[in-house]
Amino acid sequence: MPNKPMPYGLRLFLSLTALAFLIALVLCLFQYLISWIEAFLTMELPKTPLAISLYAIGILALSLLEYFLLLPPFYKGNVASMISLIEKERKVPCIKGILSVFLCCLISFLIGIPLGGEGPSVFIGALMGEGLFLWTKKKRDVFDGIAVGAATGFSVAFLNPLAGFCYLVEHDGRKQQWKRLLEVVYVLLLSYFLMVLLRYLQGIPDPFRYNLFRQGLSSMESAEHNLLFLLVPPFAFVAALLFKHAVLSIRNTRKEDYKMLCFLSSIFAALVVVVIRFSFLSPLLGIGTTIIHSFSSLAVEDALLFLFIRFLFTAFAFDSFYAGGQVLPALTIGYLLGLFLSALLKDVAGLKTGEETLLSLVTMVAFYASVSDSYLTSLAIAFSFGPFETMALPSLFVIGIVFLFDRFLFDTKSLSKMIVEYDANMDKSERKLVD
Repeated sequence: MPNKPMPYGLRLFLSLTALAFLIALVLCLFQYLISWIEAFLTMELPKTPLAISLYAIGILALSLLEYFLLLPPFYKGNVASMISLIEKERKVPCIKGILSVFLCCLISFLIGIPLGGEGPSVFIGALMGEGLFLWTKKKRDVFDGIAVGAATGFSVAFLNPLAGFCYLVEHDGRKQQWKRLLEVVYVLLLSYFLMVLLRYLQGIPDPFRYNLFRQGLSSMESAEHNLLFLLVPPFAFVAALLFKHAVLSIRNTRKEDYKMLCFLSSIFAALVVVVIRFSFLSPLLGIGTTIIHSFSSLAVEDALLFLFIRFLFTAFAFDSFYAGGQVLPALTIGYLLGLFLSALLKDVAGLKTGEETLLSLVTMVAFYASVSDSYLTSLAIAFSFGPFETMALPSLFVIGIVFLFDRFLFDTKSLSKMIVEYDANMDKSERKLVD
């Protein structure tokens, strides 16, 4: 008597459960290794000529290793494009893609490139979703697996199921269905509690909260101080506009010989990293957690210097071949922007340290909202950095005004969309030249 096939509903449930377990395990290891790399980047190193020379050679070797040997040809550094590639062309090998991106991103972080872990987390989750749902032989179910895996990767990166859900709603271009939404809620919650358990086993003091969560955050003490939030949206909007154009301007310089420019950019990155690493600017290296965790306030001149250097270095990183995410680095620029704004207003308005930090965090999510056009996701991410009762109203207020600026007053586009359109135009130009 032939064996009965497993019922579709049970098989779907088991696939979703396996997806949550796999994402939690792999990304917990990923985050653990990132934490060690961040600790290494903050270590004091001997500043002898020999040590500096050896460090520079090591950085250059890692850069060339990542580009020439490990970086998969399908990885372009843009998560939206990669997920679209998985869905449309299905040319991305699951296990090989996960291992390649995992290793390449760790190398980028070890070098000190300002890229984040959330982009690879989304990509790894999407590949896992694809691999676990190929059994259905239905395109719609495979696409659902990719979408759910990507959202779960984002959720795990910020230890925030709400952020993962908002990411799905804003980035999945298909019409939402109850089936997909129920699937993602189940996987998001299960992966969250699995991550909490794994973090508890690691001995992390507060396993339920994101590492950059601020316990001592205070609301503005007066109505006059609350009026300062009116300055945040135009400040963040203009800075985001400058940043998007800076990234595209750097991208415009690589029209001719892309491979040679990648080789030269690796040398340039090595030099910049070494100069920063052996100076007082070393907190500017890495994904940005050191900056957000260490600085509650800065002097005006320090905030401006840190903002300027991190701004240019991140714009270069966004358009380099280095693998990594763009969310946390953008949030870091927004936080430095907020530190600069609060430093300008501190003496005039009499802000306290807790109020300065709140203003910086609110500026951070406003800047990211303007860069990404992901307004719901930006609002949800705010709750990874501070208590809901403190972050909710200011974040909702500034993101709402940024939304009005972006959609109705200036009609701007997200950085990802600008890059995709720019690359599409460049491809058309190249095809015309060939013809």
